[in-house]
Amino acid sequence: MCCNSILRAISAHQTVGLSYRPSSRASNAISNCKDADERKRTEELIRPILRGRDIKKYGYEWANLWLINTHNGIKGKIERIHIEDYPAIKAHLDQYWNKIEHRADQGDTPYNLRNCVYLDDFNKPKLFYADITQHLNFCLCREIMYCNNTTYFITTDNEHELIHLQKYLNSPLIDWYYKTLSVQLGEKAVRMFSIYVLEIPIPPIGNDNIYEAYHLDATEIAFIEGKEA
Repeated sequence: MCCNSILRAISAHQTVGLSYRPSSRASNAISNCKDADERKRTEELIRPILRGRDIKKYGYEWANLWLINTHNGIKGKIERIHIEDYPAIKAHLDQYWNKIEHRADQGDTPYNLRNCVYLDDFNKPKLFYADITQHLNFCLCREIMYCNNTTYFITTDNEHELIHLQKYLNSPLIDWYYKTLSVQLGEKAVRMFSIYVLEIPIPPIGNDNIYEAYHLDATEIAFIEGKEA
């Protein structure tokens, strides 16, 4: 397996089809449900969401923000959300009708989010990373967690690949290397576009020593560690 094959064989999602701003008030709709059945359905729609600023190296700091995932379904696979089945959610969104009615990126109705063909991938283990960052920060998330368009993610059915990627992508070596090929924002920040992320060479699973995997000598290691300091 060549160095690039792991990243190129998995899905790196550069944006999510989510249009509503995350809100700490979205979960209030649950308390307005009329019965246990509606409450259960509603709870399945309200999901935690991350922003780019929440992503840290090997972890994240969730800001108690939620997404009302009134998704538009996936054609032939998942039926879209019908707002009539969620009275409490509809009542909550109706408070913002003037904002959602004329959205250009809505789904089949103003209540629905726009299409997202990888909707199911949010249920899988994911490797989150921010759109703009000063240092590369990747974190593995095994929970059902969504993200807005300042956060991207990598997903695969093989969690061992994500663990492997997390270790290498968080290393000082890859942090330095990525800055040599990516779009720079000023003197420090970089953009994490897929065309650059997918060019990061990742060795096959099995080598735990990052410097040995890339055949660095003592002078090169000292250079990288000096950059990190």
